[in-house]
Amino acid sequence: MAPGASTAAAEVLNSGYVGEGPQVKKFEEEFQQHLGAHQPPLMVNSGTSALDLAYELCNIPEGAEVITTPLTCTATNLPLLRRRVKIVWADCNVDTGLISKVDLLQKLNRNTAAIVAVAWGGRIPEMPPINLNTRVILDLAHAPQPLRDSDRSSEGSKKILRCWSFQAIKHLTTVDGGALLPPTPSDRERGRLLRWFGLDRESSVSFRCSQDIKEPGFKYQMHDVAASIGRCNLLHLPIILSQHRHNARILYEIFSEYPDEFRIPHYDPTAAYWIFTVLVRQRRDALQKFLQHRGIESGLVHSRNDIHTCFRKVAPVWAGQLPGVDYFQAHQLAVPCGWWVTEENLYWIAKCIKSWVET
Repeated sequence: MAPGASTAAAEVLNSGYVGEGPQVKKFEEEFQQHLGAHQPPLMVNSGTSALDLAYELCNIPEGAEVITTPLTCTATNLPLLRRRVKIVWADCNVDTGLISKVDLLQKLNRNTAAIVAVAWGGRIPEMPPINLNTRVILDLAHAPQPLRDSDRSSEGSKKILRCWSFQAIKHLTTVDGGALLPPTPSDRERGRLLRWFGLDRESSVSFRCSQDIKEPGFKYQMHDVAASIGRCNLLHLPIILSQHRHNARILYEIFSEYPDEFRIPHYDPTAAYWIFTVLVRQRRDALQKFLQHRGIESGLVHSRNDIHTCFRKVAPVWAGQLPGVDYFQAHQLAVPCGWWVTEENLYWIAKCIKSWVET
């Protein structure tokens, strides 16, 4: 937690106004500046709420097809189950874990209402040109970096809804919270109303007793206590991102020395590197135990969603249907690269990897 966050939160608590108010609005404006976005995002109470609100804005009808990735936190896909859509699993790029553009285009059709892609580890997925009337939802829980120039200027960006998580262990935390950046002002206005039951908190008309609810909404708004913490932490986000990238660069160099043992994607200087994932060609579990005995935590951050009973009932996957996901799931290992990892820690990781390879 950033210095000053506890003081800022205490000031809000002592102010007598702890609900959605001026701190949320300021946080939205400041995060917009950080992103370089064309309009402020909508702050909500979790990354899951941001995703569900995005799905609502996409007007996905029951039974429509949604192409999504199984390589993510279940929070990405569970809201789709509740909406009773037809989930179509897309394969992944075997090196990065990102959604496969080739498989995506093969499965895209006129029944596809939406596509959900995840920025695994903070690496932004590249979306192919989509001519159909299909919306795209980007789960950027691992990727709070500024938008790229292409994200702001392309015609296709008008179809993309971007979602972030500010959960406790993310780069930027509000203890729990999230944000949604809709692509158009009309989408944002609709989302602003839907995050609070469908009521307009900015109207001079009393929202408790006098306003008419035209569209049923949710209770997804962020409160000022969380926003005050987020504003303090946002000041440190550029440094946090820089340190994650620095550590990831060193880890890339460490694992690149052993191509027979590890498969890793190219280093991307624009990625956020919330985690650093390597693919261990053989003996992954043995390596994890080896590192654990030497004080280095590693493991699987997310497991494929399609193995869960609730997903298998509606979107079964047969052996070999998703070969990229099969390989990635069987070989992935995340090693620490966060801002708290020191040069000494990285040296120790390098020494341990060398020792393991030579045994």
